[in-house]
Amino acid sequence: MVDAPIAGVRTYRLSARLWEPIGTPHGKTYRRESLLVAVDTADGRTGWGECGGFPEAAEVLIKERLAPILFGQCALYHERLWQAMWLAAQPHGRRGAMMGAISGLDMAIWDLRARTLEIRAGDLFGGIHREKLPCAAIGLYSTDGPEVDRIPRLVDEARALVENGYRAIAVQFGRNLTQDKALIVGLRNALPETAFTAEAHGAYDLPEAIAIGRLLEENRFSVFEDPVPADMPDLYTHLAAAVRMPLAAGRLLQTRTEFENLLRTRCVHVAHIHLAWCGGPTEALRIRALASAHGINVSPIATGNAIGVAAAMHFLATDIRQPGRTDAPPPLLRRDGLRDPLRDHLSGGMLRLEDGLMTIPKGPGWGIDPDLDAIERHIVTTQKLTPSTILP
Repeated sequence: MVDAPIAGVRTYRLSARLWEPIGTPHGKTYRRESLLVAVDTADGRTGWGECGGFPEAAEVLIKERLAPILFGQCALYHERLWQAMWLAAQPHGRRGAMMGAISGLDMAIWDLRARTLEIRAGDLFGGIHREKLPCAAIGLYSTDGPEVDRIPRLVDEARALVENGYRAIAVQFGRNLTQDKALIVGLRNALPETAFTAEAHGAYDLPEAIAIGRLLEENRFSVFEDPVPADMPDLYTHLAAAVRMPLAAGRLLQTRTEFENLLRTRCVHVAHIHLAWCGGPTEALRIRALASAHGINVSPIATGNAIGVAAAMHFLATDIRQPGRTDAPPPLLRRDGLRDPLRDHLSGGMLRLEDGLMTIPKGPGWGIDPDLDAIERHIVTTQKLTPSTILP
């Protein structure tokens, strides 16, 4: 068995201006920012990962706390490495930027393991069940311009996404209650057969969520996503008693402990998960097993740079839907419907949407070798960490 030790860690803090700004209840986003991380072995192999959260915070944590733990260790022993990072995080808190940094390193280690074994990362997850994934678009963000034109503009965007082959659209809500209600009715009247879900970013209080939830029911939206903050699980208990539609949450949660607090309410019907934030693939698999014990399906969020999207694809391609049946509909990959430079440029065209489907990359690991020229175009800072550069 190949046993080349980990010899170095590289980080690339990236930033790219969006072609058009997007708005959420928490403000406007003008740029995509990300921390790309590479874990290198002594014999020249590399695994790639993505860290969630503030990239500058993860950049420092990797240099000062986490990279030294990996040096000299065998990348095949991912569980041991994850536990070592987990223990190192304990004095500083196992939440936030620390877990985002661990997630990216863990993702890179999974890629490196699979490349060492010359197989796809999905094979390490238990085996790929589907080579193509139908996609749901995350879109219809609030935009600039007169409010009188807002709903027609968003309806036109929805039509374009449907024409692009998306099987469903996750509509962004939570900015303004009156406008949200008008958008719900406007979309359903304009597109009576389109599958819509509602993403509220945890921006409603309980009475608002109940009112919006009932209107969503009337207009045949299929899922109410993040209606109230997921770190307040009791709110989901009250909301589930007041509305009859499925609820989804979890994309901002970290570790199986936070997910268990939410799942034990038995009021969330779909758990969303972000592999670059929750604790990485190692913890994501534990969360998926935990959710299956509750009879709940887990859906990854395919946003971020190209590596994070590819990891989400492998995770979903290996999932077995609960409770399981021969003719179950395929799960949908939740993918940002906007053009995304850190996804599209870095992938070198390997993550194209075709007829509403994305194909699992064929190469070893995640199947993605980041475009180095694209990295150079979007780089803010970089660091190359080795035992000689950071260890005393």
